[in-house]
Amino acid sequence: MAISCIVAAQIVPVYAMQYETPPNLILAKISSQDKNCKAGLFLTIKSPENRALCLKASTILKLTLRGWTFAEIKNQQASSNLSGSTSNNLQYLKLPQDLLGPIPHRLVFFMSSDSTAKIFVQYMSDEPNTGTMKSWTTVYVGKANYTPLNSSKLTITADPTSIPLAQDSNTTVVYTITAKKDASGIYWISLAQICGVMPVVIDMESSHLGPSDIPVPTGTMHCPAQLLNAKILGIYGGIAEYKIAKPIP
Repeated sequence: MAISCIVAAQIVPVYAMQYETPPNLILAKISSQDKNCKAGLFLTIKSPENRALCLKASTILKLTLRGWTFAEIKNQQASSNLSGSTSNNLQYLKLPQDLLGPIPHRLVFFMSSDSTAKIFVQYMSDEPNTGTMKSWTTVYVGKANYTPLNSSKLTITADPTSIPLAQDSNTTVVYTITAKKDASGIYWISLAQICGVMPVVIDMESSHLGPSDIPVPTGTMHCPAQLLNAKILGIYGGIAEYKIAKPIP
């Protein structure tokens, strides 16, 4: 795929809704028999102790970057059960609301090294049956002149590996990002039928990421033919935020 097809803007204008950062990391422990969290908190099961905790999304990110692992993350106020034809029926953190409007911004995925994260993308089609499309992915490096990553520090796989092009089809593809121990840094990913690239930030907290780290090109978009309606549903094993980005010509 030509690089010129992906460097132009994002799928959606993406600025950032900042999660409220707690003044400390005090955790509200709850009983495994009474797994109810207050509004705004996620029920998490910490591994390997299987300890149930009620946490804010920002706290989950901080603890993940410090090496914590969670067997389950659940939003009890809004069910996150997946629909669509996927065998990976996991809970996920839904995307925050994009409140940045016309301000240049990007959707950013945060995760830690030596871990995996899953991005859930729903694909729907209004087209007559014309076969299938591959659930392709690519990893790039750079800030404006993106080049394909030539190492295995960060890899992506897709399940299922193809998407039906059929009227009224509804398929959820789970993209699994695997970051190795030495993968710290900022990468860029492209996903099937999503115009533009999105940053994946490894081992860095949201507050340390500046607009110049994730510049967004301005001007005319040049995208492949859009044969499906794509919607990013959420992420598991990491955090997604809208962040202000520096516009570049």
